[in-house]
Amino acid sequence: TTYFFTLQIEDMVQAIVEGRRPAVTGEDGRETVRIIEGIYRAGRSHAETIYS
Repeated sequence: TTYFFTLQIEDMVQAIVEGRRPAVTGEDGRETVRIIEGIYRAGRSHAETIYS
């Protein structure tokens, strides 16, 4: 579903208008991508991946 993406975009627009940080930041997105990439790497190498 795209509902949650729509909510994130609406919040981002409001954050810009109001001069505040959005609920989901670019840093949050970058960390999510880092974790997912680690999961893919672990799957390819059959290695255990631990995040802290």
